[in-house]
Amino acid sequence: MRMEMPGSTRRKVATVSVVLAMAIVIFLSTAGLALALTPPPPDATVAAQGSTATTGPAGKIPDVRIPGVSSSDFTDSDVCGECHTEIYKEWQGSMHRNYENPAFTWANAQAAKDTKGLTKDLCVACHTPIGAISGETKGGETGLSALAKKGVSCDFCHVIDKVNPDWPGNASFHVAPGLVKRAQLKDAISPKHKTAYSKLHTEADFCGMCHNLSHPLSGVTLEQTYTEWKKSDYAKKGVTCQECHMPPKKGRAAKQGPVRPKRYTHSFVGANYRFANEKLAVEDLRKAAKLDMTLSQKEATAGSPLRVTIKVMNVGAGHYLPTGLAELREMWLEVVAKDKAGNELFRDKREYGTVLEDATGRHDKTVPVWKAVKVYRDTRVPPNGSLEENFDFDLKTQAVGYVTVDARLWYRSLPVSFTKAAGLAEAKPVEMTRAADRVTMTVPWWSRLFGGAIGGAIWIPEVLAVIVGVLLLAMIVVAVRGRMKKGRA
Repeated sequence: MRMEMPGSTRRKVATVSVVLAMAIVIFLSTAGLALALTPPPPDATVAAQGSTATTGPAGKIPDVRIPGVSSSDFTDSDVCGECHTEIYKEWQGSMHRNYENPAFTWANAQAAKDTKGLTKDLCVACHTPIGAISGETKGGETGLSALAKKGVSCDFCHVIDKVNPDWPGNASFHVAPGLVKRAQLKDAISPKHKTAYSKLHTEADFCGMCHNLSHPLSGVTLEQTYTEWKKSDYAKKGVTCQECHMPPKKGRAAKQGPVRPKRYTHSFVGANYRFANEKLAVEDLRKAAKLDMTLSQKEATAGSPLRVTIKVMNVGAGHYLPTGLAELREMWLEVVAKDKAGNELFRDKREYGTVLEDATGRHDKTVPVWKAVKVYRDTRVPPNGSLEENFDFDLKTQAVGYVTVDARLWYRSLPVSFTKAAGLAEAKPVEMTRAADRVTMTVPWWSRLFGGAIGGAIWIPEVLAVIVGVLLLAMIVVAVRGRMKKGRA
């Protein structure tokens, strides 16, 4: 005789069976989800290796002309190259040799035109100092001698005997042309000329006479590379311009001279890769900065917010980044996020540099230096300093696996607006440094199961887990109902 279970007991058994079945379904689905969400081995993360403007002297356009001195009073660099062979080769490939680069000649002519000749003696004082000293620049390009067209040549630098100690800048040099050639060597002997030791040639002040530039009328500082260095830790530690831009190496200053443990190179490498020493300039750019990336979360669900924090660090330049005529330099940080399928989720950038303002109140990258009345904005990175940027966006993706965030710091030596106006080929940007990281997407399985048909992200392990769970639940329900019917009988 079979005992019939009371109705309450049957209901309890049925309830327990259903709960057990649901638990099994959830377990299997979770197992499938865990399997599906296990990310592939991560790609190798790419290791990444506010400013104040000062005012210079105003009201006077420098006149470096020396009455009675002509370009023939200076020694041609080709003659110097007969003995100083290696140094001569280095100088030939440098920006100092490149007076006739089309960017400068166009800008110089445009400035003279816009100012009715006021700037005619300003820029040439440092770009062709022998031409300015001899008065050849008064006649324009057609009046320049072959030596003047060689730009900042050997003899010009090596006959400088002093510089304005109060404010090196705006071509504040003094020259003494003749047989005495000055440099940092105390024991130099030459069969061709006299030699003299010059402490000035070892100091940053020597570079500051041309690498500090203020507007001669408004006093607005247009280039303050020397001043930036002077206020930096590099100056306090005695690291001069020459140590970075004329990096010393073992060698001979002259082919008949002794091998010296420290011979300064004369490539004068800077960031202007467009017209000289592209390989060396790009190498220096890639040592100047570093990016550090922090993500607000490393695991996230679809649609959740993500904050990307990037620290832009100046780790290798003794001046601001960018420097020089910073309104003509472009440096920007670009952040791009993509899901595993390659879909772009986010793109944004931050720009670094100076923006000038003219007398009409216009302020953008097209305001030329000769029309500047003030520095409207300065967003550069100081030496041994950093700027922090935040980028916020939502992880709107149905794709599974992970989202990659890629940050790159780019540099361009001349803006597109400038090269277009000058009729020059566009300067290609250089990637200075890079950082990358990823967010693992933990999207709920039901979201992908039912929404994945649209996004194309249905995952087989989860589907199988659900099917098995449903079948098992159905079998349990059928079995329970069968036992209940038999019990009634």
